[in-house]
Amino acid sequence: MLRAIETGRWVARSAFDGYEVGFYGPLGERIVQHPQKTVVAVGTIGLHAHQTPYVRLGDWWAYLCVVAVGVLSWRARTQGD
Repeated sequence: MLRAIETGRWVARSAFDGYEVGFYGPLGERIVQHPQKTVVAVGTIGLHAHQTPYVRLGDWWAYLCVVAVGVLSWRARTQGD
């Protein structure tokens, strides 16, 4: 469900153990879900050309946070001397 939200696309999901088989919409809404262990799920998903900021820019936010923590830690250490 989170992958559908962050990419803004439809997701067809299946698990190795058979649980959580289903389809999720671009807003994370559950379209079809089957709790049975053995099932064949059939659904229709749409195609999207729209790109969310995460799809366009990637993991830049995580890298920026790592750099910011490093800079703030370094400044706190040097100002303490």
